[in-house]
Amino acid sequence: MEWHGEKTNDYDRSPGAASFFKRSGSNIFEADGSLRQEVNHANLKTMNLILSVVLLFSAAVGGYILATDSYLWSVAATHAYGLLAFTVIDVALVAGLWRKPGLAIAAATLLGLVQLGAMSGDIFFGTMTFSSDVTTAAAFSKYLLGDVAFVTLLGIQGVLIVVGIAAFVTWRRAPAVIREVAVT
Repeated sequence: MEWHGEKTNDYDRSPGAASFFKRSGSNIFEADGSLRQEVNHANLKTMNLILSVVLLFSAAVGGYILATDSYLWSVAATHAYGLLAFTVIDVALVAGLWRKPGLAIAAATLLGLVQLGAMSGDIFFGTMTFSSDVTTAAAFSKYLLGDVAFVTLLGIQGVLIVVGIAAFVTWRRAPAVIREVAVT
């Protein structure tokens, strides 16, 4: 079946869908696209909110590790400072999501990848990533995998990557008019 009407959006390809929404009283297929823009704006806000929660959770767990893990500070102080930097960046990106969403979404996804890589390096390479006469690589890896907070933070980074990619796709699918406006 061929559609002979004027195409105003991707949903107009199917006359069945358009006629269904006309019968049901929904105005989701307005010719000016106003309601569709509201839906896209709501999707962006939702994705920013989810990404903000994941970043704040990551910062909270990172802060917990920094505050409670004296072994990390005594054996690998440079790693503790790295975690401090990741925690500060997490919080900064939450603010960035509401000012420059496209840039902050990409940065949050990249941050998740970098932090996941750094934490995986700690697990697989252990003390090879820093000089320590205090512990062996195997003992350090065993310690990290036995630390619930570390494993939680590692999992959060995986979630951050997935949510970041979903947020980026949502952001790219939104019309340019919506993307340019700060999501508030």
